[in-house]
Amino acid sequence: MKQFMLFTLFLLLCNLEKAESQAKRGFCPRQPEKLAEGRTCGTLCSRARPCVKPNVKCRCDGDCGQICLNPLGVCPTLRPIPNGRITYSRRGRKKWRTTGRYRCDDGYAILGAALRVCESDRRWSGEAPVCTDISLALFWNRAGHFFDDIHKLLGLFYAYAYDDPRTPQIAIDDGGGDMYDNGNMVRFYVDGVVPANPLPYNTQHRGLSYHVMVGGTRHPFLMLAWITNRNRARHTYTIDVRSGTGADGNGTIVTYNGKLTEGRSTLEYHTFQIVVTADPTICEVYFNVYNQAVWGSIPGDRFNVKTFSKVTDPVANSVILSGRPRNVLMGYMLLSRPLGIVITQLEIQRTLFSFMQRLRGETRDVEDLFQSIAVNQALTAISQSNPHFQTSYTDWYSYIYDGGTNSIEDGGRNMFDGGNKITIHYNGNPDITEATYGQFYKSINYEFQSVPWDPFISLLWVSNDNNQRLNITFQVTGKSGNDGSVRIFSGNLPFGNFRTTYHVFEISGGTHPTICEVYFSVHNTAEWKSVPAQFRFSRFTTNTHRLDNSVQLLGKPRNIMLGYTLLSRFPTAVVDDREIRVVLNKIIAAITTVDI
Repeated sequence: MKQFMLFTLFLLLCNLEKAESQAKRGFCPRQPEKLAEGRTCGTLCSRARPCVKPNVKCRCDGDCGQICLNPLGVCPTLRPIPNGRITYSRRGRKKWRTTGRYRCDDGYAILGAALRVCESDRRWSGEAPVCTDISLALFWNRAGHFFDDIHKLLGLFYAYAYDDPRTPQIAIDDGGGDMYDNGNMVRFYVDGVVPANPLPYNTQHRGLSYHVMVGGTRHPFLMLAWITNRNRARHTYTIDVRSGTGADGNGTIVTYNGKLTEGRSTLEYHTFQIVVTADPTICEVYFNVYNQAVWGSIPGDRFNVKTFSKVTDPVANSVILSGRPRNVLMGYMLLSRPLGIVITQLEIQRTLFSFMQRLRGETRDVEDLFQSIAVNQALTAISQSNPHFQTSYTDWYSYIYDGGTNSIEDGGRNMFDGGNKITIHYNGNPDITEATYGQFYKSINYEFQSVPWDPFISLLWVSNDNNQRLNITFQVTGKSGNDGSVRIFSGNLPFGNFRTTYHVFEISGGTHPTICEVYFSVHNTAEWKSVPAQFRFSRFTTNTHRLDNSVQLLGKPRNIMLGYTLLSRFPTAVVDDREIRVVLNKIIAAITTVDI
């Protein structure tokens, strides 16, 4: 390390000598476009225009060019930084060209430039860096690539202005388009002790069990909190964001929540969004990431919304992580679009998925990365057609998602006694057990997601690039409140070059809403380069109360979409084959519009 520092100092002195040598030969142009903000330069000079004041010499001073300066001028001593120290290139007075080098204590890493130079105007170049927890520094530096991705990830991203006049900045005044009337004021606190003032932007803060970094003026605004909690004490950690918005009580509130897995990391999120206004969208995204294998994380007991506003102006939102978490990353980011255009849940998941990739140091081009996520593209296309599904037949029953994150408790009219629980078996082993609705799963040979829409829908894309022999089973279990009769049938549905096989399990004719489970497989050998495989019912039950139904994909399938949708009707008449085919036609028509 010492040799590296001496080598770096040697290079710096060589560059300074080179600059002076070039100045003597006349190669020292002034380049004002490269000057740091607030920098002042002396009077230009040359052999034909010498300096006349005492102690003033004609010297090359970097981007200032060849100027009159006092090489004996002294810069003030640099202020110390928390958890760090400063060493200088010369003892005594800090004259022109003296360098100050920042170093951090053990367990901390530097954020910002480590080296500053005494300039000719007797000020130090650049700004003081900060010494932060080494883990958080790593995350923050890796997230730097994510800032560059945001315009690719989120079409029509609105780059709000950081126009709060206060110093240091603690808010966004209106974002440039009346996005706020003074907003995005962020607080982070432990065990319910609310600080009086918001956190200043571009700062770091440290407590006994956490370390926080607050973003500056990049897009999107980002705050990260690294929860160390080495003693595993019981705590509650809260992120709180308050704003006066430009919505003035207008607009609509949209909230999402869900969970993503990427590699060995898991991310939980809650979002609050104000849309359908003449002003830019306000989309607050709160998240919590843990990785037990690599980070040694111990997740908290719960990550949930503490308060979300019921009105669009003003808003005061907060989320809370409780329990005994250790080595867990909490965060908050601000997304936006012009004219109150909604940011869909799939777009938020896509953004968060990229963020998780960046935390791992992923460097693949973000556009290439997401071209492969067929499920996200297909669900986005289906979401645009989803409202029209309800016109597919009369007496459509919109069941209620009242069973938490992975089931329907009773559907609102005792449709279930806890049902619609999905498990994916991969080569005989349960790979995803009781899948969380809204969570995106990605494995080596497949990706999967279910969404609690009306109707409920799940998609599983089988890529199998290695041409392996696979056995993928899609299982739906639960207890039914129905006392009707069971009907099972299958069919085929052509759609251009697309071929669909479907299997149906239906309970109807009882006193409760109809349960109609529709499983389907879609392939296209021409456009998707699909390799078909056997798709069959592997199990179905005739018991109308204990449901355990599954379909299998067997062989060496490639580029095939498996799907499942839950249809219902009340009163309890059957959903007949014609009506099922109408719904499937709409789903497949949406899927065919994307370039998978």
